[in-house]
Amino acid sequence: MRLLSGLLLAAFAPLLVAEAAGAAEPVATLEGDAAPAELTSHGTARKLYRLGKGKALTLKLSGPAALQLEVRVEGLGGKVPAPLLEEDGKPLAAVELNAAPDLGARTDKGESLSRPTQLPVAVAAGKHIVTVRWPAGASGDALIAVRGVQILEGAVALPLLPPEAPPPLPLLPPAPLAVAAKPAPGTSALAKPAAVPLPPAPADKKAEAAPASSTPPLAVRTRTLIATPVSGDGRKEPAQEPVVEWQRFRLELALGAERSAESYTAPAALGHAGVELDYRVRPDFPLLLAIDGRFSHQGYQASVPSGTGRGLSGADFDEQRFDGRLGAGYDLGPRILQSGRLGVMPTLAFHYLAIRNTAFPLDVAGPELGLRLRFALSAGLALRASAGFTYNVLKQTTLSAVGPAKSDLALQAGFSLPLPSDYAFDIGYRGDILVRTYDNRIAHGMSVGFHSGF
Repeated sequence: MRLLSGLLLAAFAPLLVAEAAGAAEPVATLEGDAAPAELTSHGTARKLYRLGKGKALTLKLSGPAALQLEVRVEGLGGKVPAPLLEEDGKPLAAVELNAAPDLGARTDKGESLSRPTQLPVAVAAGKHIVTVRWPAGASGDALIAVRGVQILEGAVALPLLPPEAPPPLPLLPPAPLAVAAKPAPGTSALAKPAAVPLPPAPADKKAEAAPASSTPPLAVRTRTLIATPVSGDGRKEPAQEPVVEWQRFRLELALGAERSAESYTAPAALGHAGVELDYRVRPDFPLLLAIDGRFSHQGYQASVPSGTGRGLSGADFDEQRFDGRLGAGYDLGPRILQSGRLGVMPTLAFHYLAIRNTAFPLDVAGPELGLRLRFALSAGLALRASAGFTYNVLKQTTLSAVGPAKSDLALQAGFSLPLPSDYAFDIGYRGDILVRTYDNRIAHGMSVGFHSGF
């Protein structure tokens, strides 16, 4: 009997271990209208499912399971509808999707995508059916990835996003039977089979998971709260926040031309170049550093009479103007519109302006109050506008007839066109009003450039 027990234990141990491993990650059968698709996000290819307008995706599984659905919208345009989520035919709470474009993601069709929204579903013990229905009035297809279960189509498992559950335990070979050198008196000649050792518990993958800031990422990641889901037995699960995607740095370059005019001198043409670097301490809290340069041939009128005694003396000079800003902002957009399409950022900065020529140098320094606005009309177009007012705290004299500077107002407006690999092309209006004691220098122009996050 001991020999028979040992043989049975050795023979069935791999099956028992395999069954325990399979229980670590439930198996689900995929049905419905979803088709395999591929997503490329920041250089990494992922497998998921495309769900067309008016179609449904169904998962049949046995709980308990912590099912996690990641939903993106392909081809943003107009209002993004909410998917219909059901468990065993009972609707769960509606969820508002994140409509902000993911500039670094493209599908196998080459289409742009929205940022992901996580839809958690807590599946109780027993057999259940979870269905996702995509509205017929949607602007584009839905792309869905599944975590928490192993998806089977027939008998073949499809690779999806890396699962959160621990990997299956390895199969163990049958334990060899020990051979006794010499049986003791009164005992059997066969030795007792060695016990099958149990494998060590797998390490907790969640402890090694990357922090939220490194998840696959507007502009800034939006903190859109998901509505409270309802489980199959009617119990409410805690509301969860979707994956927050954002980039730590943002670089913007711009080139342009402006035309400057004053009351007592001829207009002048200016060339303009600028660079701005943002460092985000949090998704909604950036530190700002900007440097701008303008170059022109500017006319001046002095406060002394001309040599002929007729009017004031005047001359034209090659002039350089440099602006430097260091400050911070706070984005209120996600608090106003949870979809992430709106950006409303008040800013506070220290602004130093230096104008250099051979006769009438000028300096402006003081606090700058600003406001930046951004609204994504679609995945391929975003409107932008900004304004910044600086009050000059420096007290100085000048030989210019229009006197020293009192304040400066900078204006911008335009739009952005997202490009592949997290780049965006910018074009728009740029203006500046330098208020002097007796006159204003007003400049209007256009600029083009690009920005990118990393």
